Amino acid sequence: MAKTPKTVLDKIVAAIRAQKSPKGSSRQAIVKYLKSEFDTDNATAVKSALKKGVSCGKLVQSGQSFKVKGDAEYEAPADEKVDIVDVRVGDEDVAPAERGDTVVVAYVGKL
Repeated sequence: MAKTPKTVLDKIVAAIRAQKSPKGSSRQAIVKYLKSEFDTDNATAVKSALKKGVSCGKLVQSGQSFKVKGDAEYEAPADEKVDIVDVRVGDEDVAPAERGDTVVVAYVGKL
């Protein structure tokens, strides 16, 4: 069983590690995570804990995002590749669309 963080700073560190964002976690994302997981929504405590974490060197701030110092960099997810098939009327090698398939129809001409 995992140990529950006690201080707000420890909860923030847990939130940043859980989100695994390659650019770091924003303050809004951290507050949203704390509210959902730990039922903590004291904005003043979160702001002072972030300030304390940066000043003591536990957190690194880059712009509006925060990372945990010493953690490995997270990989950005690979872009999803979509195959586009250009189908003409009468193509016999292409299977007809089935229920649930996504079909995009583009009209070229004047209406």
